[in-house]
Amino acid sequence: VKAYGAGPPGIPALFVAQNGFFGSSVTLGYCDVEDIWLERLEGDTYEEGGGIFQPLSVTMETIHVKGAPSVTLRCRSLRRGVAQPVLLEESLQRLEPCVPNEYGVAYYGISMRPKSKALKGLRDLLLARSFKEFDAGLANADVCNLNVGYADVDGHIGYVLTGPVPQRNCKPGREQLPLHGWEGHKWCGYLAHQQMPKAFDPPQGYLISANHKIVDSSYPHYLGQTWK
Repeated sequence: VKAYGAGPPGIPALFVAQNGFFGSSVTLGYCDVEDIWLERLEGDTYEEGGGIFQPLSVTMETIHVKGAPSVTLRCRSLRRGVAQPVLLEESLQRLEPCVPNEYGVAYYGISMRPKSKALKGLRDLLLARSFKEFDAGLANADVCNLNVGYADVDGHIGYVLTGPVPQRNCKPGREQLPLHGWEGHKWCGYLAHQQMPKAFDPPQGYLISANHKIVDSSYPHYLGQTWK
C-alpha cells in the first residue's frame, strides 16, 4: 500500500488520503448512533419488560494506572436487541441523591460493537482502484459515521455515508431523550451498507458535504435529527 494522508492517532489507517488513483475527504455524518437507557434494577438483574427481570452480565475490569495502583471495577451490562448497554454505576444518584438505587442509567454506542472489521475495511479502501472497490472497503469501515468524498484520476467523483446506523423500535426522535428500558426500547438491527446514502458522478457535476443533513424526505430510512 502506498498512500498519504491523515487518520486518528494509533490506528494504522487513513481517512483523508490519496493512493495515486483516488483522493478522499471526510466530514461528520451526525447520525443518531448513541443512546441512553433508564433501567429498573433488582440486585444484579434488570427489568426486560412486563415485570420480567433478566440477569445482568457482570465482569471485573482492571485499569492499570501509570505511577499508581491499578484500579479494579465491577462492570455490569445488559441487552436491548443488538445493543449491549453498559450501566453507568450510580450516575443518577450522584446527580439526584433522592433517586433510589433501583434505577440506573445505561449507555451504548456503535463504537462499542464487538468484532468490528474496520481495520480490514480501511486497508481495502487504500487498495481501491475504482469507486466500486472504494465503496466495498467502506462497507467494513464501520466505527463511526462519516461523509466520505471521492475523486479519482479518471475524472469520477462520488460520495458514501459510512458507519452502521441503528434501527430502533420507537418513534423517530424518541431517542433524543433517555429511553425507558422496561418499555422494551431496543436496537432491532442496523441499516445495511447498501441502504446508506451514496452517489457516483451526479448529474449536477459536484458534491457538497459540510456536516449537514445529506438526505431529503424521499430517503426511506431514519438517520437522525441533529446536524451541524
